[in-house]
Amino acid sequence: MFMEDKDANLKPTNNPDYHKVTSKLFYNSLINIPLFAVPAFTALFLGKYFDARFETGKTITLIALFFAFSFSWYFVLRKNAKLSKEYREVREKMKQEEKNNQDNKVN
Repeated sequence: MFMEDKDANLKPTNNPDYHKVTSKLFYNSLINIPLFAVPAFTALFLGKYFDARFETGKTITLIALFFAFSFSWYFVLRKNAKLSKEYREVREKMKQEEKNNQDNKVN
């Protein structure tokens, strides 16, 4: 899963960068809803309009829906890849800080 990590002993609750990234992940999931809905409904209505105008059955509607979903998935996956990279960077930073803290306690 996206947020699972092998280092469960890290305590992310006191790290503001971690909170920032997890908030972005939550809001990103909310943004995905209209990112799919708006192109789908637009493709549906425009496709039906052009199908009726050119008397093509459901061909234009299906093609428009295919492209709408393709574009939606492209943008969702691109955005998730960016957030995933940011999340990994924050987790690495947290691991380094935890390691430095443990090294300082030993010395």
